[in-house]
Amino acid sequence: MLQSLLDDRDFLLLPALLPVVTTLKRKPQLFHTVDEWISISRERNQSFVQTAIDYEHAFSGWNEAKIMAYFERIADILDHQIHALERLGYEKVQDTPMLPIYGKLWHRHKQKTLPLVDSLTSRIMDYAYSTNAKIPGVVIVPGPMGTGGGYLYSALEAVREVRGFTHEKLIEGLVVAAGLGAIAFTHAHASGESGCVGESGICCAMASGAVTWMAGGTGEQVQHAASMALQANIGIPCDPIPGGLEFPCLTRTVRAAVTAPMYADMALSGIDPLIPYHEVLFAIERNRRENGKAVNGPLCGVNCTLTAQKCALFLKNEVMGDRFKYTAPAH
Repeated sequence: MLQSLLDDRDFLLLPALLPVVTTLKRKPQLFHTVDEWISISRERNQSFVQTAIDYEHAFSGWNEAKIMAYFERIADILDHQIHALERLGYEKVQDTPMLPIYGKLWHRHKQKTLPLVDSLTSRIMDYAYSTNAKIPGVVIVPGPMGTGGGYLYSALEAVREVRGFTHEKLIEGLVVAAGLGAIAFTHAHASGESGCVGESGICCAMASGAVTWMAGGTGEQVQHAASMALQANIGIPCDPIPGGLEFPCLTRTVRAAVTAPMYADMALSGIDPLIPYHEVLFAIERNRRENGKAVNGPLCGVNCTLTAQKCALFLKNEVMGDRFKYTAPAH
């Protein structure tokens, strides 16, 4: 499958969605954090998306037309993936001993009754179940994990469709997701080696940031959405049950897709999750190295980040101060 996306000259790193072509003319990585991404955009007086395109141009040497053509190509593959069950027919796609077509059950449920979820969530679930089906002959985009590109795109396309955004805005969302993916692969093991946060968590972060941008968010809000999505996923193990018919992976990958608009709305409403995206990635890597020794309290999860430590010091020194004193009883 990967070979089908390559030509004789270009070597693509699909997990981050950006082409990331290796050439002798490769320039240094343009930005390593969302803060740097925002700063460069301001310095150059250009859009957040244009800076992501510049990142790829510096890294690969591709011109903008070729970069955007690549994203259109990826979007086309993803569009076929998320619509495959609908187009082939839910009842015509065969179950296998190792993977039932869960989309059939979802489709039957929707025909019988009104789902409890809203229309946007319902549409994301349609697409996510098509991604999960892994239908033979349907080309996939593997990044940011296994079939993660499809879950990410499930959120983007459903938001575009239900909210009436343009195709161009969707492509911009993919570019933003790719930038977040590149940062993730810069700072952490974006794989099951880091637990499920390295897979469905990063997928959710990329989708959340992309949806935020599509809905008119700023670079800062993109970062807030991505950070919240990652924070919500820290600590979850990568524990697929051998022969377990895709559990518990199914619950987490579908959740990654359907919660992306929620984190986008939280960011767009002005909620600041305090910890920058790259620091949450640092926490993922730190927790991976510690091998889960601390599972609760002040040393685990995001508490190992610099920002969290500053918050703790502020609480201790500025807020609490000397309010709590122990005075020994007089004898």
